[in-house]
Amino acid sequence: MDGWSNVRRTTTSILVLFVLVGPTVWRETSAAKASAGASLPQFVLADPNGKKHASGELLKGGLVLVVTAPTYHTEKAQRAWGDLLPAAQPKGKARLVFLEDMTASSFKDTAKKQMRKEFKEGVPPLLLLDEDGHVRTALGVPKDETWILAFAAGGQQRLVEKGAPSAAAAQRLWAAVQK
Repeated sequence: MDGWSNVRRTTTSILVLFVLVGPTVWRETSAAKASAGASLPQFVLADPNGKKHASGELLKGGLVLVVTAPTYHTEKAQRAWGDLLPAAQPKGKARLVFLEDMTASSFKDTAKKQMRKEFKEGVPPLLLLDEDGHVRTALGVPKDETWILAFAAGGQQRLVEKGAPSAAAAQRLWAAVQK
């Protein structure tokens, strides 16, 4: 076997390894960003009516942040969390916010129109639109996934839930906010 055959075989092996392992390494790196102890990034996002909300104002009393996207893939989880989290929310100042990554939606205008129709200002949960996905990215949440992040009043992340929605997970999230 000549030298070029060895180079081709080695290059092919490296490419196969990258294709198989690369996405896993990327996901683990992204997930590492969204871990307990991280801080909520500073941002200003609009709700469906165009009113701006700053990250600092959301933290008073703690925050449970549902990071998701208006897609068919995430709809079931969004609806389940939308039922479970308010039901488990303790009395107090902690807030529930849904952050919608609009870059994942194939029908942005339709999604926004529906959000405007359903959104009621001053009635929890607060809905924020991440038009370019920069907040989702800063939080380390993969595109087109639904993660729930619990933040203490000071902005430190206490818990990340990536699994299936459950009443027990909702209670853990609210308990983490209160720590």
